[in-house]
Amino acid sequence: IASRDTSGIVRLWDARSRTSAPLNSDGNAGGVSSLSYSIDGRSILSCIRGQGIQRWKVLTGESEPIAFKMMEDVRLFALSPDGRQIATATGNRTGTIQIWSGQNEAAERILVGRTKSVNSLMYSPCGRWILSTHRNKNVRLLDLHDADSQGHVIFKPAGRDVFAVLVHICVAFSPDGCQVAVGSLDGLIQLFDTQSKNPCNPVKEMTHTSRVRSLAYSPDGQRLVFGSKSGTLHFWDLQSVTANVELKGHGDEVICITYSPCGRWLLSGSNDRTIRLWQLGVGELDDSWSCVAVVRGCSKSISCLAWNPVVPMEFVSGCDDGSVRVWKISIGDDGGVGAVRMHWGNDVGRLCASGLIFKGAVGLSPISQRLLVQRSAVDDSFSSQ
Repeated sequence: IASRDTSGIVRLWDARSRTSAPLNSDGNAGGVSSLSYSIDGRSILSCIRGQGIQRWKVLTGESEPIAFKMMEDVRLFALSPDGRQIATATGNRTGTIQIWSGQNEAAERILVGRTKSVNSLMYSPCGRWILSTHRNKNVRLLDLHDADSQGHVIFKPAGRDVFAVLVHICVAFSPDGCQVAVGSLDGLIQLFDTQSKNPCNPVKEMTHTSRVRSLAYSPDGQRLVFGSKSGTLHFWDLQSVTANVELKGHGDEVICITYSPCGRWLLSGSNDRTIRLWQLGVGELDDSWSCVAVVRGCSKSISCLAWNPVVPMEFVSGCDDGSVRVWKISIGDDGGVGAVRMHWGNDVGRLCASGLIFKGAVGLSPISQRLLVQRSAVDDSFSSQ
């Protein structure tokens, strides 16, 4: 029996003796779990399951050495807004988080895991807080200004059967770091005040009919956009009681959402293997959103997205096939999107072309010809020369 695990290791099993032997030593890594630009926009940090943290030059895609010396089983990371710290979570089940200093390359602080393994990790924009979600669906908030704190569990699902209802928790910081949004697949979104004496009590909440899969604040902090399990994006004006705008287009759940720094562009990544670029103020209505580009070509789900903080109209994507890709958006003379082109990508694995047509191809073997016909990628007859 041949098997492949999530880290990419392929094993050959003897059914009689129940023993196995690995056929490859490292495997093709799992999906990209974390992405971040450096504060100067010149490099990208990525974390690929099974390979740890890697660093890339934005202009060329070349790998760079990492200043942080950490364990190889790092599963997630988050870079502080000033770039001087990095928080990491390992692949163990204890939920332990370590804070590393970029100056002396040493662990400044260790947060003892009192909950299950970490599913997501992020710094607040002000750099004071760290937010983590865990396998048991708890959400922990840590105040870095309090040297003795091990954090507060600000969200804990009610009831015992949490895995049947709340199979996913998503979180987001407001731009000023004073508020945390927590969403779940039962449609509940709760807002928490990070500076409250009791941050565990929500200051506002809203229940939507859609199952919340991803969250993002607008740069002005006045709106929340969330992606649903069905593939629709919903906008919630925080001054109102419910979401009142929705955007349709994705064919499957929206896994990640991110606003551009200027707030006029929005990226959404989906399980349908596409990235959609949305623009604010297209047409006659300045407050309406329109999908202006669809990026295809990824072989698996889009797991994370990030805008370059310095270079306008550049973003990076992470995919469940383990690839990291940098994209550049060109703007036409009329102010609209001209094209979205991949600048470079690592471990792309295979080429996926949508709507590709071959014309006048020569020298193809009979089986290649049949495959192209089967995939509807031919326009005319082939030459056997």
